[in-house]
Amino acid sequence: MSLTSEQLEELSGLLIQQFDDEGKELDKVVKYNLGSGLFVDYAGHGKFRNVVDELLKKTEQKGSTVKLFEGVMRVRPDNPEVKAIIARNFPQILLTAPETAKQVADVAIGVKAVRARLGIAAVHDLVVTSRNDLERLVGDLDLLARYKKLHDCLHTLQIQFLRLIDNAARKLETDPSASDALVVYLDQLQIQSIDAREAAEGLPDSPGERDEQMGWVLKLISIINGLSTAVMKRDGQAAIASVYKLKTILRGQPSHLDELILITARRTPIARLVETLQKVAEASKGDDGHSSDLTNGIAALQRFIPDQMGLVAQHSEWQRVADFLWQAEELLYQASPESLEGFQYVWQDLSSKVREIAASDPVADWAIALNQHAADFETAFPLPAKPPVSDAARLHFKYFLSEVTTRFYKVDKALHAQCNEMIKLGQPLQRLLEEVSDDSH
Repeated sequence: MSLTSEQLEELSGLLIQQFDDEGKELDKVVKYNLGSGLFVDYAGHGKFRNVVDELLKKTEQKGSTVKLFEGVMRVRPDNPEVKAIIARNFPQILLTAPETAKQVADVAIGVKAVRARLGIAAVHDLVVTSRNDLERLVGDLDLLARYKKLHDCLHTLQIQFLRLIDNAARKLETDPSASDALVVYLDQLQIQSIDAREAAEGLPDSPGERDEQMGWVLKLISIINGLSTAVMKRDGQAAIASVYKLKTILRGQPSHLDELILITARRTPIARLVETLQKVAEASKGDDGHSSDLTNGIAALQRFIPDQMGLVAQHSEWQRVADFLWQAEELLYQASPESLEGFQYVWQDLSSKVREIAASDPVADWAIALNQHAADFETAFPLPAKPPVSDAARLHFKYFLSEVTTRFYKVDKALHAQCNEMIKLGQPLQRLLEEVSDDSH
């Protein structure tokens, strides 16, 4: 539901009151909740009042104003005026947000409502006009599904089987039960490699997609075959060599697939589906058979899109943190004067980025813990960094590293779960396109 001019004026005043004139803090609220910067997709530089007015105009067009003010409430958790104004204008914010599965189900029902209206000439023409965008959306959803399948195959091997296979391979020549265990594990490796090959073979026929993924999939199959031969011959050294080769794939490839999933999720033209549903609803106002289905589908998409883009932005920022983190850990571990000099500069970037992310939800348990661990480490190991590195400093850095890793894992898991739901839109969209295609012949 669109906001009235009075509501927009009150909300505009709230933003102007709560954020600095240059928009630096508001820019972070926009990025972590809507997926891109304030001055990238929402407003031009200028007087802050004009910036805020442009922002609200754009979020109203996109249906993401609620999501924006959810972020505002998170960064001002202890301000009663902020809470009162937002609650008055968006009472739904105080309710539990709908699950992604429910949002996607509502969108799928909305797409079916479009199919039910294809007999209306104006609706049929709109879908035909939108066909290229919808076909691209279906293609990207299939691509996303395949990248995610490849990632999940590797993740399964990494989490469930790598340690077991490693241990059994080292006992192959001395423990008869190790051979039996490896035979069982090899069955699972084979299943995962078959699934991975099927996913990779369905990728678009281009060097950047199918060929690149097939390269490591075929290497994985070769490693599994080598391990199988080693098990049959009870050759422990060959089995261990195969495990090391397997580790190389499992440690490098999942993060690359994560990046491909992010890129695909970011570029998927799902916003065009909102436009199509809105135009169909407008073109068929006289038909009330599926009006609520369309309305619910539009509302679900308008919430889902900023949810997704906000998660993508968070994941990208945590990936940057992880890159700094491993570098910092290595430099701290070396503990030489030269390495600690480098550590000092890496830590400044690392701690600054972590505190920026934590500021997006400052009262969350993870944000409080991260800020505390960072402060404890800085107390135990003040800059400028000089050897030696005390046991207390190493312990506090370990706590900090563990908290960062856990938070990144949860964001990654949430994004993958969301992508897994979004993929389900491919089937109803494909049926809609097939039906329109049949009508055209």
